[in-house]
Amino acid sequence: MSSHCTEVDGDIQVGGLAVAAAYPMDTDGDGTAEPHEYVLVTNAAGWLLIYVATDRAAVTQVGRIELPGPASAIVVDRLARKVYVAAGTAARETQARQEAG
Repeated sequence: MSSHCTEVDGDIQVGGLAVAAAYPMDTDGDGTAEPHEYVLVTNAAGWLLIYVATDRAAVTQVGRIELPGPASAIVVDRLARKVYVAAGTAARETQARQEAG
């Protein structure tokens, strides 16, 4: 991944990074969860950016969530299928789910 991947509103500074290796997700809607490699990054503009990196030559952003501010830490809870993002005294919990479409 290059720095342009994390750019939102002109800001590219990375605050936190987590990798969810072999994370099962039904991405094609066939009812079968296949393992994918995900990279989760926060940036200084206050976004959680989600990339699928199963094919290292074609890393693709698959989602982004606006946060209440810049974040410095990310934790992926694989069993609960949640992502925890924290900065200072604020935290946000996000449930992992597949978007329709």
